[in-house]
Amino acid sequence: LLRVAAVVVLLIGSFLLGVWYQQGLAKGNMLALQKHNRVLQNTATLSLMDSNSASKRIQGIAATANFHAEDNEIAQALIFRMLYDVNDNVRLVAAKATLHFTANKQVRDALIEALGKEKNAMLQIELIHILVQIKEKRALQTFQHMQQDAAVIPLVKEQIKELLPQVM
Repeated sequence: LLRVAAVVVLLIGSFLLGVWYQQGLAKGNMLALQKHNRVLQNTATLSLMDSNSASKRIQGIAATANFHAEDNEIAQALIFRMLYDVNDNVRLVAAKATLHFTANKQVRDALIEALGKEKNAMLQIELIHILVQIKEKRALQTFQHMQQDAAVIPLVKEQIKELLPQVM
């Protein structure tokens, strides 16, 4: 009777050990597949953002919403598009997409830089709204400079005057 009980315990233990081992393998495989999928998504998104077509670049930028805010490679690609893209719409969409990455100091620095050099009023207003939303006090100097700049249109100056107290 003792031998039968020992055999039963061995069988149950072996079965449970096998189940545990298989679950560990499946979990490991799942994690590897998820990592591979993230790498593929990252590559596809960056490839779209480098396209000659503005609409493809916008698609790539839109796909960045699926990435972790800590993804520095994606944040750098957004910064590049926001600062240097020739298409106003691409720069606008990139600026909006940076909101997901504002924990990154480089992104906040780039938002201030973009505001300082941007000539398109629609983009200036969007950048002002983003900087106010994230309460970026380092943008105050740029806001003040823009209020003094004769090249900045009155609508932009009004937005700064209206929103400035929210940053202070």
